[in-house]
Amino acid sequence: MRHNLLTTPLIAVPSGDRLSLPEVLAGLVDGRVDGFPELAAHQRHAWHAFLVQMAGLALHRAGRLEPPADPEAWRDLLRGLTPDHPDDAPWHLVVTDWSRPALLQPALPGATVKSLKGPLAQPDQIDILVTAKNHDVKSARLARPSPGHWLFALVSLQTMQGFLGAGNYGIARMNGGFSSRPAVSLVPRDTSGPAAQFRRDLRVLLATRDDLHVFGYPETGGLALVWLADWDGAASLPLTGLDPWFIEICRRLRLAQRGEDIVAYTGGSKAARIDARMRLGVIGDPWTPVFKKGDPPKALTVSAAGFGYHLLWEVLFKGNYAPALMQVPHDGIDDGPVAILARVLARGQGVTAGYHERRLPVPDPARNWLLPENRDRVARVAQRQVEDADMMITKVLSPALLAFRMAGKSGKPSDDDRAWTWPWRDDLDRLIDESFFDLLWQALAAADDHDGQMIWQRFLKTQAETVLERAFAAAPSVSSRSWRAQAEGGNLFNALLRKSFPDLAPPRQDQEESAA
Repeated sequence: MRHNLLTTPLIAVPSGDRLSLPEVLAGLVDGRVDGFPELAAHQRHAWHAFLVQMAGLALHRAGRLEPPADPEAWRDLLRGLTPDHPDDAPWHLVVTDWSRPALLQPALPGATVKSLKGPLAQPDQIDILVTAKNHDVKSARLARPSPGHWLFALVSLQTMQGFLGAGNYGIARMNGGFSSRPAVSLVPRDTSGPAAQFRRDLRVLLATRDDLHVFGYPETGGLALVWLADWDGAASLPLTGLDPWFIEICRRLRLAQRGEDIVAYTGGSKAARIDARMRLGVIGDPWTPVFKKGDPPKALTVSAAGFGYHLLWEVLFKGNYAPALMQVPHDGIDDGPVAILARVLARGQGVTAGYHERRLPVPDPARNWLLPENRDRVARVAQRQVEDADMMITKVLSPALLAFRMAGKSGKPSDDDRAWTWPWRDDLDRLIDESFFDLLWQALAAADDHDGQMIWQRFLKTQAETVLERAFAAAPSVSSRSWRAQAEGGNLFNALLRKSFPDLAPPRQDQEESAA
């Protein structure tokens, strides 16, 4: 056995040291550990959720509510999760005997090196990213991976991966094999490191355990560390036998030692490890909102577009989604300044569609707007902002751009003409996205709803005019046609602005008198 996570310093921290898992947990509690240099961006939530669930399980099993700041205390608490393994086998990265469990690696009865695929010499070869084509992230990019790199890849694979072909099933905490495991939560606003987020989420987890029994989990005695159960590749585990905070695995895999290096061997399975396919990810993940308007409800799925304002306002305020436990303010826990943190590694059929992370600071006066009893007004104001934004893009800017493009031409616009407008539409949409929530808070704080709407509409007008001017400047200016085009585009823009947003422009008669 090699690399015992309970006693061996494997995890790099900003000080340059390496720490054991108990030392990391103690350092997160007292704030001495506030980063993990070897952790990739797309692995952040997997590692965070692993630590919070692990700490919560250990404290709950011991009947404690307050996390200790002492590594020895954490070591004892973690060993309390594996009382049948006095040699700490389930905490080792490498256990030579594959009939026994290792960290996030189930016992594989009868498995041998020849019956599995491998060896894989790089941790990113087992990670969640699809890197075979070497586009965004190069495969096999680490010249000499550390045990810490293997640890993070292992956590990412076993707690975040989806379906990748026959025999490669995904986790239970997502809406289908081609979906993803998103995370939406509140975090302390004035700190960006993992320590404060860990402390906050652990407190919420411990305070909300009873809320998860509605998903069919047993009151006591459920399997917490799924890798402790043998896996022959054929049997699935029912949710009714698991702890509400269970840490899952989805792949039959074992790490082995080859000289001084670690390698991996992988095997397929005939069924998913956890029988939850019909639940569509609705199993109580504390970080995942649920689309409740569906029949049946399903866990949030995020596309390659990420957490743009259209999706976020729906998830946060519209009411179509049941918020995640971590997403709402909790009295006595979220009493200070907060921010909204949303992150996901979007997935598709056999592909990854980008890592998306968005942090939205919430001004102190706006904190109450996150409470469930205030969501109706926030949803109404936010929906009006979305509708105004769509109108500015489709009913004002887009026709003006097309008029500019078609000036001096005969006939109807071609597909190429319409396609020319899309980058400029996207440009305005990006500007809207950057300021949507900052201006939402301002609109909510305005004297009345009309004043709040005018704050937003004036912003839209300014940004749309900026984009239109950029489009004019990007066009060739070698002929007199460009001046005619700008006049036609500008005149139509003003006319449509007056029609769609009458409060933004003075009546035509006033404009003519002013010009005279």
